[in-house]
Amino acid sequence: MRTVLGWMLVVLAGCRCLGQPDAADPRSVRVRFLPPPLEGRFQLGVFDGSGACVRLLRQDAALTDFEMARDGLEVVWDGLDDGNAPLPAGRYRIRGVVTGNVAIAAVRWHRNDWSPLLPDAPPAEIRDVAGLSHDTIVLTGRDTGGNGLVFAVGRDGNLLWTRTGLDAAVVAACGGGGCVIGNGSAIERIDPATGATLTRIETPERTGPIAAVEGAIFYVAGNEVVRVDTEGSLVQRLSLPEGGATPGWVAGDRPLLVRDGKLFEVRGDRIEERKIPGLGSVLAGSGAGPAHVWVIEEGGVPGVLKQVTWEGGVERLLEPEPGDPLPTHVAVSGDGESLVLLGEQAGQRAVRWIRRVSVQDGESTWEILWQRSIAGSGQFQWDGSRIQSADVAPVATPVRVRLIPNELEDRPRDIAQLRARTVGESVRIEDERGLPWVRIEHRGADQSLLVGSGVNGKTRLFVSGPGGVREYSVSGLDQAMRFDGGEYRLPEK
Repeated sequence: MRTVLGWMLVVLAGCRCLGQPDAADPRSVRVRFLPPPLEGRFQLGVFDGSGACVRLLRQDAALTDFEMARDGLEVVWDGLDDGNAPLPAGRYRIRGVVTGNVAIAAVRWHRNDWSPLLPDAPPAEIRDVAGLSHDTIVLTGRDTGGNGLVFAVGRDGNLLWTRTGLDAAVVAACGGGGCVIGNGSAIERIDPATGATLTRIETPERTGPIAAVEGAIFYVAGNEVVRVDTEGSLVQRLSLPEGGATPGWVAGDRPLLVRDGKLFEVRGDRIEERKIPGLGSVLAGSGAGPAHVWVIEEGGVPGVLKQVTWEGGVERLLEPEPGDPLPTHVAVSGDGESLVLLGEQAGQRAVRWIRRVSVQDGESTWEILWQRSIAGSGQFQWDGSRIQSADVAPVATPVRVRLIPNELEDRPRDIAQLRARTVGESVRIEDERGLPWVRIEHRGADQSLLVGSGVNGKTRLFVSGPGGVREYSVSGLDQAMRFDGGEYRLPEK
């Protein structure tokens, strides 16, 4: 749509005079330009002699964001670049674009198997397997917005419930005392089937790793283990054994800790190391009834799980197949027949639920009930139908878009070549001159890729970051008009 101001100033279209310094600040330049006859948002940049955009004066600005001058719109440039560093004296050019009806819509996630269950904010990271209660696995992590997340998945792989918007360091556990969530300075006992809060307990400090044992809740706070009853009354505080790493709990029927490769048990008014014959340095573990524990050892063959008894001796051994994720966390069902494993392989963090289906000649056969992975950040490419991993970022072909001609500047034909570029926590769609047209906020953005024919101003934008690769639909890029704001002289200091 044409602007009234654009038509009123048509007679001034030929003015391309060198701008004058501001009287109050000799290094500042008053930039005056004639807006093109199109309603929309302004993007305005300063370009040096090589054609590089050295300063973005306005982005996504409205007509009212400029001063009205006698011969056009006015904005003051302070002589600095985008890094707030003084630019050398010389001649610079002002160029801009008015974008009309650009629309951006998030379409789907790629490389994140959790996105069909949680399409609005899928987990960007699965941090822990909180525990296995009946046919429900409780997981903790963070969503793509950086918030803490606790959710439950059933044996069939379907989502049962989710708790979002929690503390980024949220912890959870399921054991003989049910399921609990440690959210900042509060503990919630929850129903594992629905996620509903049964009891809320305020704590005097932030809760660290947490455990639920019959009749009691244990949590780590600084260098202490704190024990409260199920109503929140303090039972005892015990000093942690010396060590450097943050301890983790072994889910199950006993209050077991892992710290620096050693197992400890809270027994009465003290914390004792539990040495199991034949067991090396422990990475993580999960109790299987009162007499057994599954452990992942550090060192040796990576990813091997052992089921051991307290008296010593390996009852079962589970080795990963080639290409399987190497487990770093484990949760086991009360009967010891099901395991949920959290692990990594080739940059992917995967959760898999497995079940023992038979034993023959002492050898167990396991089946995978389901597995879901998050590929996370990393280089990728688009093959026209799907996202694929790439060793290096591919060289992107610019998307060519035919623009609305600027009648005030005698532009009968104008074709822009657009690319995507990641800048901090955002992605910009820029033209061949480096002038940003559109900016999309995307937390943890890594690689970005703009693809498509550009016909009718429609393209696809892919952005990788926490949670996988997000696909956006972009339209209306052809509803834009570029303009030349003239040449300006930046004086010496």
